[in-house]
Amino acid sequence: MGRKEISCIVAGLALASMLMALSDAGLEAGTLGAQSATLVHRRPSDVINEVGGVRFAPNGTLYFCDVGNTVINRVFRLAGSAEEVVYTRPKPTIHDIAFSPNGTLYFVDSTNKVYKLVGSAEAVAYESQTWGILALGFHPNGTMYYSTCEVPGLVYRASAPDAVVCSRPGFLGHIDFGPEGSLYFTDGPVVVPSNFFRVLGAKESLVYTAEKEAVRGMCMAPNGTLYYSAFVSGAGCIYSVPIAEIDHAVLLGLLPLILGGFASRVDRGSIA
Repeated sequence: MGRKEISCIVAGLALASMLMALSDAGLEAGTLGAQSATLVHRRPSDVINEVGGVRFAPNGTLYFCDVGNTVINRVFRLAGSAEEVVYTRPKPTIHDIAFSPNGTLYFVDSTNKVYKLVGSAEAVAYESQTWGILALGFHPNGTMYYSTCEVPGLVYRASAPDAVVCSRPGFLGHIDFGPEGSLYFTDGPVVVPSNFFRVLGAKESLVYTAEKEAVRGMCMAPNGTLYYSAFVSGAGCIYSVPIAEIDHAVLLGLLPLILGGFASRVDRGSIA
């Protein structure tokens, strides 16, 4: 073995040791807090029509619900810059929406029930043993998950009985899964600044901070881009942030761990 190969191995081990030390100190690779968000859609200025949950249908169309109206809630889809009403609920309140892999639209209203849209009517799709369901998400394998208005913040797998798959000390807001199955979530509804995290093994990795917006919903696009809704300057807005860049940074940070023989410490895809 030549000096060049030995130098590469030593450098790799040194980098692995450094990254492990940073990880043990609670610092995560891949933070993109300074990345600018791009405005995707801005609603007409109307306080009762804030944007709530946002989600992509399997065909790539972006949907959202409006919140803040105590009488009626609606679900829209974006057709270019135009909003098309998909469902009008004659009672409050739709906090979040999600699509199953087969394209069925689901939503939650802070009770213990999950609803789905069947034709032009809603039906109870799931009833949990918890209360105050705030957000909903589907793993790529089709399994349903939800978060609640609790402290500590909890994410449950909808099963019999419901199973806690993620817990954090403070509030936990909206949730979704990346195309590879990683769990993403916000640190609570309507807080400023709002932080977005990715669950990697048993750790939270900060992936983005919305410093000025009160975030009301979030989702992951099929290409790994983060979309979120916020209330800004008297209007509901939807933004996008290229979180896919963070995933590459996280993987790059994990490579030295593998070279150093620490691959067994990384539990990828543990939520399924």
